[in-house]
Amino acid sequence: MDDVSQSKELTPYGIYTETQSLDTDIQVTETPLPSPTPTPHIHIVQAGETISYISLHYKVDMAAIMAANPNVNPNAMTVGIQLIIPPQSDNEAGLAAFPTPVAVNIMQPNCLRETNGGVWCFLLIENNQEMNVENVTAQIVLGDENAQQLVARVATAPLNVIPVGESLPLAVHFPPPNPEPFQVGYELQSALSVTKEDSRYVEVVLENISVNIAKDGLSAYVEGEIVIGDQDSSVSRVWIAAVAFDEGGEVVGMRRWENVQIVYVGDRLPFSFSVYAVGQEIEQVVLHAEAQP
Repeated sequence: MDDVSQSKELTPYGIYTETQSLDTDIQVTETPLPSPTPTPHIHIVQAGETISYISLHYKVDMAAIMAANPNVNPNAMTVGIQLIIPPQSDNEAGLAAFPTPVAVNIMQPNCLRETNGGVWCFLLIENNQEMNVENVTAQIVLGDENAQQLVARVATAPLNVIPVGESLPLAVHFPPPNPEPFQVGYELQSALSVTKEDSRYVEVVLENISVNIAKDGLSAYVEGEIVIGDQDSSVSRVWIAAVAFDEGGEVVGMRRWENVQIVYVGDRLPFSFSVYAVGQEIEQVVLHAEAQP
């Protein structure tokens, strides 16, 4: 029997010989995959939030948010309602819609370490403008002594508005662990002018105020009464911010109290709560109030 290897040449499968050619006239048409459609985000309104604050938070123009929520009155939003936040692709203005923060006087931040390693930072803002300022926020950055291990968080105010000539701190908490020692940097992110006659806010007055600082200086008990200053309005929400200062004038603590009951003209709404200091002793407590119809 003849040897098969000598009687026939075999061509391995899939290898083209010199006598074979590929058809180069075949046209390949690529079908592009559809781009994913941006989906809107649902935001649940929290206490103290305004449409301008939400706009700044999501970097979406206020007009775009209002257009996506035609049945929502931006001046009468209640806690818990849901807002549709359109994607930025639907927001023609995008980041360019952000107004430049108005110039306010910013004190040096006071950052205090907790016993568990957390850090509270307070940034006192003074409104030296001729108009009220609202939605003031700043980015505060913690880093080690070599400006490494940077951690950034946004500090916010306990109230929406800082009236003309008044000061209010922004606050932010950095949970542990944090560098030790640390350096602090900050940058103002937002501050919007608002007229004193803005219908979103109602003037209220605090009366019969009492402040009792504990013997150890680490807490203070405040109480008093809220009276509506505008005799033509009732209010549905009231906020009080208690700001604690040490003997050097540095902010060492802050707390916000909130009432969601309707207060009518002539009513007196009592309030009482405690504010606590972070490490330093309290020398003085200053109260600020804000209300919305």
